[in-house]
Amino acid sequence: KIAVDQNGAVDDLGLTAKRFTSPESLDAVHRLRRDSDAVLVGVGTVVRDDPSLTVRRVDLPNGRPQPLRVVLDPTLRIPPASVLLHDGYQTVIFCHPTSLLSPDLEQAISGAGTRVQLIRVSPSSPHISTSDEKGMGGMG
Repeated sequence: KIAVDQNGAVDDLGLTAKRFTSPESLDAVHRLRRDSDAVLVGVGTVVRDDPSLTVRRVDLPNGRPQPLRVVLDPTLRIPPASVLLHDGYQTVIFCHPTSLLSPDLEQAISGAGTRVQLIRVSPSSPHISTSDEKGMGGMG
């Protein structure tokens, strides 16, 4: 799903993010999330909007978990205070193997326990190095 304005832009890159999606479209997005196993975003979305990426506007069937949130963040720009790191739901962050983990982000990920997993992926290698291998805990 993508929301665009009348000029075909996703974001005007102004100082504050603005919502231009109708309530009906938001309901449709939450139905898509409800029926999905995961929601994928780039780190720019997290930096700009601090989204929760959870199902809220429609009922989640009994026993169905919130979708896994997946963030593509090659250089680990995700803010340590992001909702995705603190709300108790599962989040996976994919980053480059050489990306440096700031002390604040390391603390946020460690504090989330097994709910947040950092996965280091090299574009030239099929090997995936999970945060568990780096001493950061895993999904559990």
